[in-house]
Amino acid sequence: MYLASQCDPTGLWHPQYIEPAQRLLPYCRLAHIGVSPAIALKHFWSSCSAFSLNYATLVGKEGAIFRKACHENGKELYVWTVNDRQQMIQAIKWGASVVLTDKTADYLNVRGEASSEFLLPFFFLLSTFFFLLPSLFPSCFPP
Repeated sequence: MYLASQCDPTGLWHPQYIEPAQRLLPYCRLAHIGVSPAIALKHFWSSCSAFSLNYATLVGKEGAIFRKACHENGKELYVWTVNDRQQMIQAIKWGASVVLTDKTADYLNVRGEASSEFLLPFFFLLSTFFFLLPSLFPSCFPP
């Protein structure tokens, strides 16, 4: 059974739709669909829990600031349309909640590789840290 509280985000591309969406669909989360992090921040930030932006708008300095703000404020980030393998990898590294693509099979392959390939250096560093911990802080680890 599909419950209203599980409503997929309702996409908004113009600020004039915020109030009607909040009034008529109070059980749905709102997501801004756009091509400008600046517009997303100015007009949609306080009303939306997710932002669906074109990949190219998230690449530069403005995009990096926006991605960081999303992560720090618990906002979901959806990236579209990502058909290039390197861009898929980058979107995964950014921590995008959703990656929209025309090449689903390719993305699933990249995503599968990412679970081991991209996380492997992290686990290596983490395990190295825990291995070296007793020698770094000997007073905390009596013989």
